Amino acid sequence: MNSGSAKLALRQRMHAIRERLDSETCQQAGARIVDVFERLPEFRHGRTFALFASMEGEPDTRPLFERIVGSGRQAFLPRCLADGQLEFVRVEDWSVLVRGRFGIPEPAESLAPVPASLIDLFLVPGLAFDRQGARLGRGGGYYDRSLPLGCQAWGLAFESQWVEFVPNEAHDHPVNGVLTEAGLTRTDPSS
Repeated sequence: MNSGSAKLALRQRMHAIRERLDSETCQQAGARIVDVFERLPEFRHGRTFALFASMEGEPDTRPLFERIVGSGRQAFLPRCLADGQLEFVRVEDWSVLVRGRFGIPEPAESLAPVPASLIDLFLVPGLAFDRQGARLGRGGGYYDRSLPLGCQAWGLAFESQWVEFVPNEAHDHPVNGVLTEAGLTRTDPSS
C-alpha cells in the first residue's frame, strides 16, 4: 500500500473513532488538558502559544485559550488563506472568531497576523500521532506548509489518537510531543 492510500485508510479509521465522541467527552478532555499544560515548564516559561479552535470530535480548546490569556500570556490562532497557508493572529477574546474556510472558527480578517517565528509553542490538531512524532492531519497540508522549520510543535489530541505508525512523507511536519487528557508524551522525530 502506498503512503497516500495508507493515509486515506488511517484517516477513515480515525474519523470513525472521533464521530463516536460526544460533546461532554470533548469538554472534559479540554479541562484535563488545561490541568496538565499549566504544570509543564513550557507553559510556565513560555509567553506565546498558538492553538486552534476545536471542532466536533476534538478536545475543547477554549478552556486552554482562556487559561493562556488569563495568565497574561499571548494566544495565537490560525487563519486559513486561499493559497493553502496559515497565518497566525493574536486573539485576546474568543468572541472575535468567525467561521472561516471549511467552517473552522478563526480570527476575523480585521485582525493582523504576526510572524510565526514569534511563537514559542504551536499546539496543532491531528487525526492520529505516533511515538516518532508523525502526525496525520486532515489532508490539506496547511500546518505542514506553515509551521516554521525547527519550531516546537505539539499535537493536541485525545489519548485514543495514538497509533503504532503514521505514514509520512518528507514534506510532513513532525511534532515534538502530543498533549492529551492523560498528559504530555514527548516524541522523537529524529528516529
